[in-house]
Order: sequence, then structure tokens, then C-alpha cells
Amino acid sequence: MEIAALVLSVVAIIAAGASAVYSKRQADAAAAVLAIEEARREEELDDRRRQADELRRARLSISGGGEGGNAFRSWTLRNSGKARATNARVVVADLAVKPQWMDEVVEVGTLEPDAAYRRGFDLSESDMLDPIPVRMTWDDELGHHEATHTLRFE
Repeated sequence: MEIAALVLSVVAIIAAGASAVYSKRQADAAAAVLAIEEARREEELDDRRRQADELRRARLSISGGGEGGNAFRSWTLRNSGKARATNARVVVADLAVKPQWMDEVVEVGTLEPDAAYRRGFDLSESDMLDPIPVRMTWDDELGHHEATHTLRFE
């Protein structure tokens, strides 16, 4: 009887240990599933935030055109974003006084989404050969933005 009780005790201890290991594995698996679900939810929230930000963002770009006569060259400022750009301006670098910026600033004002603003520069013949650095600034719902670009004319 004592041997049977001892054997039963050993079996009970082994079963309890196996049960604890099984429970730990179940808990680890459940924690992993929860972590995966939490990461997926966080990624979905980030995607929604990015989509909402895209609706509030204005994206300005500038390109130079080959049209024009003599030393006049046209350029186009575009808003390819989803939001209105306000206080938009273009500042052209003075090539003769690098790296200072010209006093001449083109005040564009408000530029709606998918809209373009065309203007031109009167350039000297030598300036037309060099790329022209420009700085663009604008505001949208996400704040103030600045970008630099180099215009090239053909």
C-alpha cells in the first residue's frame, strides 16, 4: 500500500508539473496572439492617421519650362496635395551673390489642391545656363513647410 501511495504521489507530481508546463505554454501562446493583435491594431491606427494627415497636407513642387523668349523663362508651382496651401511663396536665389537669397519674393498666396500657378523669370543669358536654386514656403493644416529645389531651363 505504501508503495502504491508513493507511486500515486510521484504520478500526481509529474502530472502537476506537466499541467504547469502545458498551462505556461498556453499562456505564452495567448500572450503572443495578444501581442500580434495589438501590433495589427497599432498598424491600422497608424494607417488611419497617415490617411487623415494626407487629407490635410499640401504638397508643392516647382518645375521650369522651356517656353519664353530672349531671357524670359516660365516656371510652374503645383499643389499635388489634398489640402489648400496658404501663404505660399517662392524665393529665388541670386546667382551672383551666392548663397544669399534675392529680395524678390513671389507671393503666390493660396493654392488649391491640384492647382498650378505659372510665372516667369527675366534672366540674363548667363543665368539661363545655370540651374537656379529656389526655396518654397507654405502653410497647411499640419503647419509651416519649406522646401528647396533647383530649376533647370532648356
